Amino acid sequence: MSLYIKKVNNNLSNDQRFPFVDHINLVQEALENIARRMLETNKSFLLIKDAQEIISRVAKQYTDGYRIFLSGLLEENLLSISENYQGQENVYFNYERFGDIFISLEIVNTITKNKNIGLNNIDVNYQPNIYEALSIVVPEKTGKELFEILNKEKTDINYLHFESFIRGLSWRKSSSISNSTISYIEMALAEDHNLVHLVYEQLMLTSYAKNNLLNADYLHEHLINMSLPDRDSKWTVYLNDKPEIVHRIFELASFNRTMSNFSKSEVALIATTVTWLFTSSNRLLRDRATHTLVHLLKNNMETVVVLLDNFKSVNDPYVLERLYAAIYGACLRSKQTHNHSAICEFTMNHIFLKEEVYPHVLLRDYARGILLYSHYRGLYEVKNLDIINPPYKSKWYKHIPTLKEIDELKQLYPESKYGEKSYSITSILRSMTTEYGRGVGGYGDFGRYVFQSALSDWANQIDIQNLSNIATMKVFELGYNIETHGEYDLMRGKYFDRFSNTYERIGKKYQWIAFHELMARLSDNFQAYNEEKEYTDEYNLRLETYLKKYWDNDKELEVEDNSQEEKENSGDLDQTYSSFDLDPEKYVQNVKRINIPYHGPWNPFVRDIDPSMLVSEKQKSLGTLLNFDLPQDGDKDWIHQKLDKPDKIFEIEYDSKQYISLASLYVNKYERTSVYEERDEICIKLKALFVDANQVNAFKEMTLEKRSGNGVNWREPYQIFAFEHFWHSSYEDFLNEYDDDGEQKQGYAQEAVWSYLWENNYNYNTDERTSISYLLPDAPLVKFFNLSQDSEGVWVDNKGVKIALDASIFGYESCLLFDKQKLEEFLTHHNYTLFWKVYTEKVSKRHYHEWWSLYQLNNGSYSYDIMDESTGEFAY
Repeated sequence: MSLYIKKVNNNLSNDQRFPFVDHINLVQEALENIARRMLETNKSFLLIKDAQEIISRVAKQYTDGYRIFLSGLLEENLLSISENYQGQENVYFNYERFGDIFISLEIVNTITKNKNIGLNNIDVNYQPNIYEALSIVVPEKTGKELFEILNKEKTDINYLHFESFIRGLSWRKSSSISNSTISYIEMALAEDHNLVHLVYEQLMLTSYAKNNLLNADYLHEHLINMSLPDRDSKWTVYLNDKPEIVHRIFELASFNRTMSNFSKSEVALIATTVTWLFTSSNRLLRDRATHTLVHLLKNNMETVVVLLDNFKSVNDPYVLERLYAAIYGACLRSKQTHNHSAICEFTMNHIFLKEEVYPHVLLRDYARGILLYSHYRGLYEVKNLDIINPPYKSKWYKHIPTLKEIDELKQLYPESKYGEKSYSITSILRSMTTEYGRGVGGYGDFGRYVFQSALSDWANQIDIQNLSNIATMKVFELGYNIETHGEYDLMRGKYFDRFSNTYERIGKKYQWIAFHELMARLSDNFQAYNEEKEYTDEYNLRLETYLKKYWDNDKELEVEDNSQEEKENSGDLDQTYSSFDLDPEKYVQNVKRINIPYHGPWNPFVRDIDPSMLVSEKQKSLGTLLNFDLPQDGDKDWIHQKLDKPDKIFEIEYDSKQYISLASLYVNKYERTSVYEERDEICIKLKALFVDANQVNAFKEMTLEKRSGNGVNWREPYQIFAFEHFWHSSYEDFLNEYDDDGEQKQGYAQEAVWSYLWENNYNYNTDERTSISYLLPDAPLVKFFNLSQDSEGVWVDNKGVKIALDASIFGYESCLLFDKQKLEEFLTHHNYTLFWKVYTEKVSKRHYHEWWSLYQLNNGSYSYDIMDESTGEFAY
């Protein structure tokens, strides 16, 4: 505030209407005298004539323009004039806090000069703002806390005194914060739930002030020493209910220009604050905090080991899991590599070289990713990869609770004793019920669609409901408390969406923790497998005879038109169907066990955030790279016209450079009416393939034989993080899963494109759940040119030269562009011929025409064959 006053003073000293020497702080002196008169009259305003008299008297000795100096203060918005209901014009401090501070300064000056005057005549119930200002001014002027003076005067301290004290904390100079201040803060934390939240709000505001005793170091010491349930009942609930305060931290940590002005210690303070946001059961807040920390750490990797050391003993798996997620994301995105070795050493020692590997299926995934990536890049050598790959060392549960034991939990918390809060217990028990855990129906969304779905591979070994019982009991072992969590978990006024689950109960948080722990222990101790039964020859023969008779009857039904005959034959079929009455279990001669390998939480899929993806939405549309016109007034003949000039589709100039399109999806559509079928539209989707020049004829022969609407699909696994292509185990697991038409498996062709897709994404600009995708060049191109993903969808060589990109990231249609000259080099080196599969659809006048074509580039010219086509009219 003093700096602002000095700035205004300088401005007015240079004003020709009332020049004065700017070394004299005339503005400060004038405002102090205004405040003194307000204090004397016990009012927050002065009559305009009184204000004019005071300011003229003060300014007269310094400037000839003293009569109009009030005008200068009004113009600078330090004071303002308003008319009361009687028509009198009164002068106020334009900023209420300025007035409070100046009045507080006068109070302190008065007390200092006259020992007989105290604070008892100021009623906090009617002047809480004055007390807040005093809590700022008193320590700076006297070196004592306001409470020390109040105690000396034997003032009864109440809630409003505490509230005023706390609200002033973020306005105080760091030098005025002392151990005495902290002792009163501790009193407030023990006093009232609302005061606790108010303290947290102030601590968030001072969290990155490096010389302030109330910065993130204090917040960390306070939170790290709390039990999990106690912390969640206070801090986590505060975070969930005050997202606007949290967003200030997000904005601060995500703004590059601002962060570049912070010291390393200040960055560490901000990173500590963001890490503590991971306790939240607000999914959107937690995800945004994760990506914010990735963004912060990728340019400050020296902070990572500091965080790891500070949080190594944290008792909340929600925190440690997302801390490792953010560190993994930062490792993948950072250009700073000199800290990787220390990060890896810490991760090995504290996660994988323990007697029991931390039992959390997602945390293990992130920790392993850190090590695998550093090993792949040659930044750290993992001497024994088996140590960091599953299965890991962990203990199985000593006791599996029964449903009777679970039901007894509900009986411990009857509605007659706990009222509506007892519903919080019911919510947990219902949510954890699996599909047939309590008979038919009555299952919970979490129990059926999350828990049971993920653990179904083990259902032939352990009853899924028994696993759910273990996790349910774990919720209460973690410390779930109906007294401290029950009211919040009623979710009064919280928007609930069963699919996005932005706001979640504290109990739901513990369900997730229990689930991720159980899945870790389950995959460690039980090999998942399928059972394949082999039957006797007698059974197989009788089954074959039955099926032949069944299908013969079925074919007869297909050629019958008479409904009565069809009904009669249907009766015969039913009789034939029921005639096969052998019990297959009696004819089983062998059961073969086929192991289902578990390599990580991408299968079964339980990953819930991609920490390497820092783009929450693509750039708004800037236009298209392809341009094909629609008919002006609709034209049925237009739909039958084939595409001309294929080089327009495959050869693209972007940013003054020539590229080849390896994949694209282009749509130009005009909706003439609200009836969708009456649109005019052209759609082109394509993907490139590399074919060995010696296999061209065989490839074409096989491909052209496959008619009947061959689609054009991109490989699009949803389980791989954006920056895990093409080195991570998750990529290797899905490498051969997708093969559109079998060409790749038969060695005829190599697809040139992958599509990244993440469906569990949040758009942080709109706070909406959405998906994000973009195209990537396939591994052979990446490895041949030693490319790395510089940013989402952009690939550069080791000199930083841009070689490939997906134009959709920059506001155009999905189009994977690859440097034309580099691609020609690749084709020549491998003796490849370049092909494209292209799907084209035209619609106009309620008619459509589709083509499935195979294009070939040969010696600079394009040729094509039509694999299939279809035309027709939309039904009315």
